[in-house]
Amino acid sequence: MFEILSKPICYVTLEVNDSLLRCSRCRCAWYSSKDHQRAHWSVHKAVCKRPEIRMIEQMTAQQCFDALCGGDSSNITALPCDHNTASIFERLFYIMRTTDPETAICDTGNGYEMEARDLAMTLQALARTSLPESYHKRAWACPGLPQLLFFTDIRSIVFSVRMQKAPKGLPIDMFDEEDTSFKTDYNDDTEEDDSGESVAWFVIAFLVRSSIAGELGYSSIQDGMGTLRVTQVAAGARLRIAQLLFYTITA
Repeated sequence: MFEILSKPICYVTLEVNDSLLRCSRCRCAWYSSKDHQRAHWSVHKAVCKRPEIRMIEQMTAQQCFDALCGGDSSNITALPCDHNTASIFERLFYIMRTTDPETAICDTGNGYEMEARDLAMTLQALARTSLPESYHKRAWACPGLPQLLFFTDIRSIVFSVRMQKAPKGLPIDMFDEEDTSFKTDYNDDTEEDDSGESVAWFVIAFLVRSSIAGELGYSSIQDGMGTLRVTQVAAGARLRIAQLLFYTITA
């Protein structure tokens, strides 16, 4: 569940390769050079601690929500940024993917029970909060958070299974109404599985807010408005958005 949070990615340049230097303390942060690590230490040192994986992997959706929102999403001004934040999100994403989307998985604190898809909308609304540059610098320094934003698979579970069955695409004969021989092999209810979409709501919203500064409402129609942030993190966030929106999805 937590493997992606320690994958190599430079926390300064967001470069991905196999020759990066690893932080010996948190074991999640990576750097292209010692100079980059020293330069980043002023930000990373406040959150540089190994995530408490054994505790987090036992957490329920309610416990994850409480840890991220204090149990009441209406009174929070920013999601937390500490050594456990990314791991808690990864745990929550796992629960959201593997739970029936119509099953209530947590309570907002005011008696309203949320299903997985409702929780996804709540998280993306929180991720879109207008926050200063210092918040985003600290957030992207948190152990595992760059990996969460860059490597999280936002495909639905069913769609991933379908791609394993047909990595080059579905056979054209599948769409022949008179030939049902292929239909049974690929009858997997892909359109009814929104597990990937639920995760994508938060990931894309956080990337957008890492790229653009300015006040936004709760409607995503305003997501292109504001001032572009001129930082390496912002440039990396825009690159990741482009990958998600335009690159070919592969198995």
